[in-house]
Parts: sequence; C-alpha cells; structure tokens
Amino acid sequence: MGVLFDSLEKSAVETVRDRTIAFGESFENQRRNFGKGYQAQNDLILTSKVGVGALKSGDAVEVERCKQRMFRLWDDIDNIIVPLDTWWQFSGNAGQEFVEFLGVAALWPYVSGVAQEVDLIPSVDELHMCPQTWLRGLGDVPGELGKMVLDRLLEMDFSKIEWGGGGV
Repeated sequence: MGVLFDSLEKSAVETVRDRTIAFGESFENQRRNFGKGYQAQNDLILTSKVGVGALKSGDAVEVERCKQRMFRLWDDIDNIIVPLDTWWQFSGNAGQEFVEFLGVAALWPYVSGVAQEVDLIPSVDELHMCPQTWLRGLGDVPGELGKMVLDRLLEMDFSKIEWGGGGV
C-alpha cells in the first residue's frame, strides 16, 4: 500500500510542477506579446502621422512606404496572441488610425486637385477588422481632411484684388 501512495504523491508533484511550468511559459509569452502589441500599435499610429504629412507635402513615395508599413503592422496586430480584451485595445486604437489614413490617402489627391478620381478604401473584410473600428476610422476622415484643406488655404497668398479689393 505504501508504494501506491508514493506513486500517487510523486505523480501529483510532477503534475503540479508540469502545470506550473506550462503556466509560467504561457504567462511569459503573453507578457512578451503585450509589449509587441503596444509597440505595433504605437508604430502604426506614428506611421499614420508621417503618412499624413507626406500626403500634405505631395510625397507619393513616402505615402506608399507608410501605407505598406501600416499593412504589415496591422497584420502583426491581427495575429498577436493575447487575451481578447487586450487585443481589442491594440486593434481598436491602431485600426482606427489605419482606416483614417487609408481614407485620407484615398480622398486627399481628389480633394487637392491632383487626381480626377477617388481611390477605394479597403473594406472591413479586406482589412480583417471589426466594423466598429472601421467606422470609427472613417468618422475621423472628414476632420483630418478639413484640417488639411485649412492648412492649404492658410498657405495661399490672397491679395486684396482677389477678394474684390477695398478695405474693411
């Protein structure tokens, strides 16, 4: 009878040890993935800002470079393994900025008079994104375009003659 209990006790100890090791490895992987998720989110948001600056200056090469980088970063975020509530934070914030940039990139050339047609904005399914995030990003597009139009107007030099002459 003593051999049976010794066997059970050893088995229980091994089971606890194995499960503790597995839990520790899982925790460490998730901790690393949190860092990767925050890094990818921050990089995507920063790249979006750089891309908007390139749109304003008319640097098509930089715009395309930023767009391709954002697609890679979005793919990284889409595939990260973390608890779902944390993943929603990464994907929500970064996805909103991503869609905003894609919308502005599609519309700005037309609004600024460089292009004759509007480019298409990738769909929710094409981006592997939840509809709420996609819609939040689209909702930001008019505000960003408005700022860009205002910047363009402020850069122009209007003389009194263009405004119909005369003083106030």
